[in-house]
Amino acid sequence: MLTEQTQRQQQQTTRHEGGATATTLRKALARQSRKLTRNQFCSSQDNLGASEYRKDRRVHGLQLPLHPLQLVGWFALILFGYSTFALLIPALKPSVQLPLYYVLATLYLLHLVSHLAALLLDPADVELRRKSSRAVVPEFDRSKHSHVIENGRCHLCNIKTTSHRTKHCSVCNKCVGTFDHHCKWLNHCVGGRNYVAFLMCVVSAVIAALVILAAAVVEIVLYHVQPEWLNVAWFGFANSSDTTAIVDPTSDQTNTDLNNDTLANSTLPSLLDNITSSAQDLLLNQTLFINDTAD
Repeated sequence: MLTEQTQRQQQQTTRHEGGATATTLRKALARQSRKLTRNQFCSSQDNLGASEYRKDRRVHGLQLPLHPLQLVGWFALILFGYSTFALLIPALKPSVQLPLYYVLATLYLLHLVSHLAALLLDPADVELRRKSSRAVVPEFDRSKHSHVIENGRCHLCNIKTTSHRTKHCSVCNKCVGTFDHHCKWLNHCVGGRNYVAFLMCVVSAVIAALVILAAAVVEIVLYHVQPEWLNVAWFGFANSSDTTAIVDPTSDQTNTDLNNDTLANSTLPSLLDNITSSAQDLLLNQTLFINDTAD
């Protein structure tokens, strides 16, 4: 009897532990799934060609997962664009606004076009572009080969490279012709096919940043030195009580001269006039007092 009770207790304990283990396993799988989903959308991993991400090669920089620096770059581009065209330029006089609009709009347009070109152009080797982008790229086996590319042949892409400057990028998981570097801001490799677009993207961004910085410094200086060059009314400063008063020396001198002339032409009462006026007031008060007493 005691043995049967012990067996039933052991079975119940086993079922309970089994249920707890299954619940724990389901939670762990759910956490892993959520983590994998986040990593598939945005990840800073150095090797995005690993099996848990994808087995094929990256064709352009908009393929998931995106890199965090790529998102930061897009946010900075939107922030600088809004602050420049909605805040910085309208603060200047209309005669100065138009040239700045032309210059910065041209730089922004050039940067956007070159950015998209560097992002979307596939810099892969010519031989690799002839193959399907969905072809599975095997993992590198160092026990068989010392290097990914040996004697002009890539063991992963399974192609004969067209240039000695072709390199295999482990992040994009492909061979890049005339490889320069892997740009995390573009989430893409820079090679011979998109190098000019990448260079134009960088140069236009640097020039635009310098122009914006110079315009901001000029506005700060003009606000303290020559505020009439600024469109102060655009900020609503004209009707604000916090507006700093601009003193005109000419009008101030004119007001001073007018006050002096007024004082010079005015007639001040003499001492006799003051005594006479005081005596009349005293006599009037006494008369009123006597009348009140008589009543």
